[in-house]
Amino acid sequence: MKKLLAVAVATTLISGCSSLNPWSDNKVGTVVQPTTNETAVKERTISTEFVGNGITLEYTLLGNLEAIEVVGVAETWRGQPEIVAEADAKEKLVKFLYGEEVDTNRTTRIIAKSLDYAKDNAVNELQSDLDTTIQVTDVELENTPEEPNTIDQNTSRRIAKGVNRVIAESVVNISSNGRLSALRKVKDDLRDGGKVYVAVYRWTEKDQTTARNIRTLMNQ
Repeated sequence: MKKLLAVAVATTLISGCSSLNPWSDNKVGTVVQPTTNETAVKERTISTEFVGNGITLEYTLLGNLEAIEVVGVAETWRGQPEIVAEADAKEKLVKFLYGEEVDTNRTTRIIAKSLDYAKDNAVNELQSDLDTTIQVTDVELENTPEEPNTIDQNTSRRIAKGVNRVIAESVVNISSNGRLSALRKVKDDLRDGGKVYVAVYRWTEKDQTTARNIRTLMNQ
């Protein structure tokens, strides 16, 4: 009975009135928590990988940016692969934001499609595993047919624009100095028989705040 009730509550959140709908026209970043199930659905994390860019974004259904990951690659024979990989990661971040082939409308569209995909899967993810991150790639979503405009889709588009704005601000902060700021290396390895060094760098708001506080203390 309890399980059926939980499913019913979660389903109501998806299809019910806008006052209880977690994707109604709420302000980005504002979390209303009338029920445990609604909160859990809202806090689903979406991981969207931009495959060709070496960038992965993590954010919630409400548009709170959780993390940015970027892959840096270097050929070991050139020497100092860790430094070169970090420079590669920075270049990818800057190109993701400012590159000649970058289309911010495309990025917004992919994020919006990610949000729509996540909404469709949120209840199943909630029932199966509260810690599950809904994972998609831009390649998977690129050719997804556009649905007719609905209130939910317009909300997704608005939230996606907000996420894109926060990404831009975060990337500016990350790459403002000569070296990456507030990105920590979370893993690395050697590939192709040790010829290629690959590192994954991760940014979070917490890391950014810590880096900002340290800079403030050092400048006093």
